[in-house]
Amino acid sequence: MPDAAATFIGTNNLGSIAFKMTNNNVGDNYLKVMPNPANSNIIMAALPQGKTGHISLYAIDGRLLLNANIDDKGELSLDLNSFGNGVYMLRLQLSDGTTANQKLVIAR
Repeated sequence: MPDAAATFIGTNNLGSIAFKMTNNNVGDNYLKVMPNPANSNIIMAALPQGKTGHISLYAIDGRLLLNANIDDKGELSLDLNSFGNGVYMLRLQLSDGTTANQKLVIAR
């Protein structure tokens, strides 16, 4: 079964959260998160190297929790100690417009 990612697409008038499930093959090629499930820290590698961009971390309800820039080395370390156990979504946006989504599980 191929990996899939959920992309946040909005809320309706009842406050329900909508996610679109998509094949994450592009995300597999552009965003690696280690370890996942995570405990306190993760290292993200954005590929290909040489491009800048940013990572956004979203709660499962769609709230933006964090934005962080990625330099042209393509690696970023994040401290997750301020986030509780649960499922989160990471969204990579490279300077060339490429995007990738990756589910992140925090379990302590």
